[in-house]
Amino acid sequence: MTASKRLGLLVIPVLFAVFPLLSLFAQNQTEVELRTLWWPLALCVIAGLGAFGLALLAYRDAAKAAVLASVLVIAFFYYGAVAGWGPAGWWYVLLWAVISVVVVVTLARTTRDAWSASSDWKRPSRSSTGTSGAPACHHHRYARTRTGSKSA
Repeated sequence: MTASKRLGLLVIPVLFAVFPLLSLFAQNQTEVELRTLWWPLALCVIAGLGAFGLALLAYRDAAKAAVLASVLVIAFFYYGAVAGWGPAGWWYVLLWAVISVVVVVTLARTTRDAWSASSDWKRPSRSSTGTSGAPACHHHRYARTRTGSKSA
């Protein structure tokens, strides 16, 4: 994986960490001075980078680390915002914990490189082509039987 791809993956959890702070500031910018934003912004960036670093130590794969760090950052920074949508209670903490555990277990069980798996949709599967490499659809079989090169 190139350095630019790794840097791009590093930015994802940092953006998830920074967004709630910037959103809150945007809604209250008439009451809050800009200079009060920098310290919490630095803490959010450090939290996103720290989560990515810990996940990278755990998985040794930048794509898996970005996913895990993003889930952890979302679970931490977005809990209060999402908890207000429904009745509060212990079940909500349990829901966040279950989602986090499912992601961690899924990432741990995945043996493929998460970065290259996203580009698999571009390659045609073996079932969509015939043995000759031509698409296996009725129109092409009919065209080949009319020319006499192959019968259906």
